[in-house]
Amino acid sequence: MKLILVIMGICLTFSSWAVDEIVVQALFKNKALVTIDGKRRVLKQGKASPEGVILISTTSKTARLDVDGEQKDYGLNRVIANSYHKAKYQEAHIWGRSQGNQMVYLTQGKINGGSIKFLVDTGASSVALNENDAKSLGLLYRFAPKIMVSTASGMAPAYEISLKTVQVGEIIVRDVKAFVITGSSPATALLGMTFLSRLSMETKGKHMILRKKY
Repeated sequence: MKLILVIMGICLTFSSWAVDEIVVQALFKNKALVTIDGKRRVLKQGKASPEGVILISTTSKTARLDVDGEQKDYGLNRVIANSYHKAKYQEAHIWGRSQGNQMVYLTQGKINGGSIKFLVDTGASSVALNENDAKSLGLLYRFAPKIMVSTASGMAPAYEISLKTVQVGEIIVRDVKAFVITGSSPATALLGMTFLSRLSMETKGKHMILRKKY
């Protein structure tokens, strides 16, 4: 029987970068000296800079760089400013509250268009909800494979399903794996990593910002 872990955890902080200007200053075999937004970097083939710029290959005249998922050739000593459109984002803003020694982030969202309250939980491997919530949303989970999962309350049987859409704020993610756990736990549906891993996440005190590129 397959075992999947769904464990309550502490929210982590993720950040995303945006690059405005790149200058290729020198080219070498499998290396390039570049300036990224005024900071000098030595890029090695296949390695990402702190800004997320990846050197794909070099010639005697150009460096092929991956910037924000787009690969382009950058000429030697040519200033590339605004050479690509900054990504537009869907966003969700969530305000946390203190609970014991950690910050808890609760938000209203939707599963397959139906309203549900989520607890943001980076320690949960998947979106997870109890049977009562699944029934109220009209999910046909009893036709799905049944497995055992580890929860905050111990081992429990669950159904592994795929959700058409999960929405929080402006963000809509499609084809999200989820677990429907038998019984009444978790009391609040967990917004786990099968959703969160497809976004960037930033926390500023009690304020959490989730972002997804269009």
